[in-house]
Parts: sequence; C-alpha cells; structure tokens
Amino acid sequence: MPKNNFKRALLCESRLLYRSAARYSLEENAYSVLEISPHQLLEEACGYNGKDQLIVIGIGGVGSEIRTLLQAIYRLTFFTSNIIVSLPGDNGHLSVFMKGLGVSHIIPEDLLCETLSTYINVASVLPSRSELTDKSHYGLLAGRISTCELNTLLDFSRGMSANEIASFRHISYKTVFTHKRNVALRMNIKTSLQWLELLVQIEKIHSL
Repeated sequence: MPKNNFKRALLCESRLLYRSAARYSLEENAYSVLEISPHQLLEEACGYNGKDQLIVIGIGGVGSEIRTLLQAIYRLTFFTSNIIVSLPGDNGHLSVFMKGLGVSHIIPEDLLCETLSTYINVASVLPSRSELTDKSHYGLLAGRISTCELNTLLDFSRGMSANEIASFRHISYKTVFTHKRNVALRMNIKTSLQWLELLVQIEKIHSL
C-alpha cells in the first residue's frame, strides 16, 4: 500500500460510538487526531499551515448545527480535497448534494469502520482538483453549488417560503427560484417530490 502522507486528522463527529471508531482507525494509521465541533471546523482547518491534514466529518447526529456544518464543508472544499464525509442511511440526494458542495469522498456511516482505513491509507483515492469539477459528478448544470444557491437551499430546508427567502436575503422572488432551479439542475432533481425528499433529509439530520 502507498505510504500515508498525512500527519494530522480533524475529526468532527458528534456521536460517541462513531467518533470512537473513527478515532481508533485514524490512530491505528499513525494520525494525530483532534476532535472538534462544527463551529470549530473552519478555524482549526484553515489555521493549520501544513498540507498534511485529513478532515473526517460525520453528518448524522449533528442536530441543529447541520447548516453550520454544511456551510463549513462548502468553504473548506475550496482549499482541500482531503475531506471524508460519512452519511447516515440511504441518502441518495444528500450524497449528490455533498458532491455539489465539492466533497468527493463520501461513505455510508454503517460502513465507517470497514472503509475508513482504506480511504486514509490508499493515497490514490484522493482526487485531483479537476475531478471535483467533473460534470459526471453533478446533474445537468456542471460545477459546484454557489454560495447563494447553498443559502437558498438551506433556507428552504428551514421551512421558509420563496417570498420569505426573498425578503430575508434582500433578493427578488425570481432570483430565489433561479437559485432553486440551478440547485435542482446540478443535483439532477427532476420532480417536486425529489426536491422535498432532499429538504426532508436535511431536516431529519437537524432533528436528531
């Protein structure tokens, strides 16, 4: 196996059992592990000068901090591709959404122990920057979600109406729907039911 090139791992996982399992796998592979909260993620990740940093994030169980965490992930993917995200259950739309944020390493949380060691030991699984913008990762509209599109999606997931979002964001009603349409195109969402399923998945994590 290729030699592990990382020296430090940030672990953002709120649940004890998953956190312990992830920490064990990381330490078994000679990582120095720092456990952090979603609010600490950006500061700790961006404040580190070395390039040998791996970030492991568990989405499930994050609760009311889900939107803070999603925005932090989005911003981090502009600086590093060395991010592994675990998702709960069958979350097809949420997985595509993560790719839209720029995340390329997504694993189901119930396979965390079995797959994490593989991800952190095989250097070849880490993508090139060009892979992050490969159209095959997304829907009909190539590229990652924009900041405005992300904010609009998160506002909808809070239960806000288009009119409320327009007023809150100081944008037009038409612009809100443009952002919504672009998110749907990027994620290959074709029906109102699929859009609702994505919002429900986000809200379910918020409720845990």
